[in-house]
Amino acid sequence: MPMRYVFILLAATLLVLAACTSHLAPANTQRYALTGRILSINASTASVSVDTDAISNFMPAMTMEYKVKNLSEIKPLKPGDAITATLVKQDEDYWLENLRSVGKAASPPISASPR
Repeated sequence: MPMRYVFILLAATLLVLAACTSHLAPANTQRYALTGRILSINASTASVSVDTDAISNFMPAMTMEYKVKNLSEIKPLKPGDAITATLVKQDEDYWLENLRSVGKAASPPISASPR
């Protein structure tokens, strides 16, 4: 095999390898363990509203709407389910992965009505 063909084959192999590694997650991707309770599910926008427990050193407990990139993860969920998930933050974008129901959530406390 002439040396020129060996060089072309080597260059093509390196280009393929470079293209494969370009799909790795950017270094600025952060992941956090999330627990909470599903309030609503919107399959048409691929999102869920979650009453989220506090995430240490990241955010206090709050209710937020989260995108879900894998729609099959929200199909078995129902409002009122207690969940665990991974919150992925990439620059200003965020979404949930690995959503799992861990049973029915305890009902939120009912605040006393003023007299």
